[in-house]
Amino acid sequence: MAPPEPGFVKVNFDATLFTHANLAGLGVIVQDWQGANLGALSMPAALSSTVADMEALACLRAVQFAAELDLQHVIFEGDSATIISAVSQASSTLSTFGNIVDDVRYLLYSFSSVIFIM
Repeated sequence: MAPPEPGFVKVNFDATLFTHANLAGLGVIVQDWQGANLGALSMPAALSSTVADMEALACLRAVQFAAELDLQHVIFEGDSATIISAVSQASSTLSTFGNIVDDVRYLLYSFSSVIFIM
C-alpha cells in the first residue's frame, strides 16, 4: 500500500472468505502520508451470500474505523470495483448490499474530504 499524498490518510480495506468454515474476515489498515501505520483492525464476520456483500461490510467497517479515529481527509482504498463504484454513485443501489452502501454514504458526512480508489 503506497502512502497517500501529504495531508491525507489512506484507509485500506478488504474481506477474506473462509468458505470451509462458513466465515469471513474483515481487515482495515490506516496509514498516514509519511507511511506510518496509524491503526489496524481485523474482525470475523458471518459469511454472506456474495463476495460483494462481504466487501461492502469491509468498506463500512473501514469508514466506521476512520470516523472513530476522527480522521478528516481520507482516501479509502479497496479492491472491489463494484463496491467503489456503488459508494461513489449519488443514487441508491438495489443490490443485496445496497443498505450497507447507504450506511457508508451516511457516515461520509463526518469527514472533511473523502476519495475512494481501487
